[in-house]
Amino acid sequence: MSPSPPPPSAPMIRETVVRYLLAGAGFVLLFAGVGWQDWVNFQQRRLALAESTALHGTGMAVAEMQEHARQGELLRRSSPNLAEGLLRQDDQPLAEARLDLLLSEWFPHYLDYSVFPAEDCALRLPAMQAALCAPATPAVSLLLDEPGGSIDLLLRLEDASGAPYMLRVRQEPRRLEEVQRAFSLNGQQAVLYRRGEHVAGHDMLATVDIPDTPWRLGVRTDPAVMVQQQAYIATRVGGALLLVLAGMLSMFWLRLRTEHLRARGSALEASNQRLFEQATHDALTGLHNRHAFSEHYQRLIRHVQRDRLPFALLLVDADHFKQVNDTWGHEAGDEVLKRVAEVIAHGARRPLDMAARLGGEEFVVLLEGVQGEDAWAWGELLRLRLADLRLPHPSGRYVSVSIGVASTGGGQAPALKDLLARADRALYEAKGAGRDRVIGEWEVDT
Repeated sequence: MSPSPPPPSAPMIRETVVRYLLAGAGFVLLFAGVGWQDWVNFQQRRLALAESTALHGTGMAVAEMQEHARQGELLRRSSPNLAEGLLRQDDQPLAEARLDLLLSEWFPHYLDYSVFPAEDCALRLPAMQAALCAPATPAVSLLLDEPGGSIDLLLRLEDASGAPYMLRVRQEPRRLEEVQRAFSLNGQQAVLYRRGEHVAGHDMLATVDIPDTPWRLGVRTDPAVMVQQQAYIATRVGGALLLVLAGMLSMFWLRLRTEHLRARGSALEASNQRLFEQATHDALTGLHNRHAFSEHYQRLIRHVQRDRLPFALLLVDADHFKQVNDTWGHEAGDEVLKRVAEVIAHGARRPLDMAARLGGEEFVVLLEGVQGEDAWAWGELLRLRLADLRLPHPSGRYVSVSIGVASTGGGQAPALKDLLARADRALYEAKGAGRDRVIGEWEVDT
């Protein structure tokens, strides 16, 4: 069973968190900039709308006043002695009836009216509008009552003797809110107020003085529109940030998942490599085993047949090795085999060379491109290197090896068992000749 992969390391997690936090901060700044740009664009649009509304409202106000003034002038001209009749006790009913008829004709929704001498005008009007009482003012003026009040018509009249009187007509339907709504466009609010007067709670984007009147028209954005726009921008930026956060969390999770799968794959690959090593290598010496040696021999055969190359096989056997195990134990014997295997592996380092342990104290070496005396010389060099180790032996001498060499000419491909048999005969001959020597048996290329 393969071991479980290690979890992602703490430095990797910290690096990933910092990386995504920086990326998230960048996205936050990006969407904050987008939101700020949206707000700036909205402010520019509402300022432009306010200016347009102010101009439009001013035009409407001027047209409204002109109409009121025209009707007031018609009223004044149609009854030159109207004020005198209203003030005289004997003519008052007739004058009132006539005035009611005229007002209902020209101002069908008027609320009421009042008549008073010109010298009482300043007492009857608000302080801000007292200037309308001056003799130099127009004969017909419009009054703006307190917020929530009415737009009134003020007429200057004279009796038969030339004494000035004032007629004030209140027009209830034309209340301030109605005029303001009439002057408002595209989410803008228009506010009518007297010049010099501070209107609390109103942040005017644009103001226009209405000509020939004490009025001023101010325009602001409807608070409901402001709240709606702010909510829209907040929703847009907030939604974008939520999407970015969700994307970052998903990417972070995928990163961790990827690292986990990569670690798991690495662990699986390492496990497979260990299984492969166990299946193809000797557990004690680390050399290839008999099975791997047989497969490699088939590859070598194909190669030498294609390129018509010679090759040699060396069979190595430790002399009197059983005495080491019997005298000093298998641990000492295993240590001797490891040292012998290191020297053998050091000499078979070319791509198609191979050293393997066949079993016990017997080793085999395949050498590509070598035959005859060269193969024998390689075996002799191996024997001398092993002798240089000076590994102790129970006999009082040092551990030695006997080597049997078998080689073949270029392009020949004997069966592995045949080549092993030839090398084994040479090895048997070396042992019979006193051990610690190299005996070769090969075929010369004809």
